[in-house]
Amino acid sequence: MAANGERSQYEPLADLGGEIRQLRKLRGITLQQLALATGKSVGFLSQVERNRSRPSVAALQDISEALGISRYEPGASTGDDEYTHDGEEAGLILSGSLELTLDGRLHRLEAGDSFSFKSQLPQRYANPSASEELVVVWANTPITLRK
Repeated sequence: MAANGERSQYEPLADLGGEIRQLRKLRGITLQQLALATGKSVGFLSQVERNRSRPSVAALQDISEALGISRYEPGASTGDDEYTHDGEEAGLILSGSLELTLDGRLHRLEAGDSFSFKSQLPQRYANPSASEELVVVWANTPITLRK
């Protein structure tokens, strides 16, 4: 948060809860259904969605699975061409490997690695594994939900 208590535009995960809420509503899932699917309480999930509580990585993984957020299958990629858009991005690799190309420079990331970058940089990403899924908690600002 900024010194005055307002969210800074430079905090990539500042509205993680809002993104979760939007995706849950997009999927037509109630807070109660999400609680049942994740084993988390409605109160906890409500606090997460209002950015009053930050979920652990394990809780984020439970939430993403319950919301049907795709995992990156072996060999999946954004294609051969780099692309750009407005905003900032940040993420944490939960399992697998990520090849993240930013502005023509290849970065190989493994479980436990994190990243952040301005989305205006030419980018592409891929799961280089032939057999292992890539699981990433990935946040964009402004919000860009992917189905």
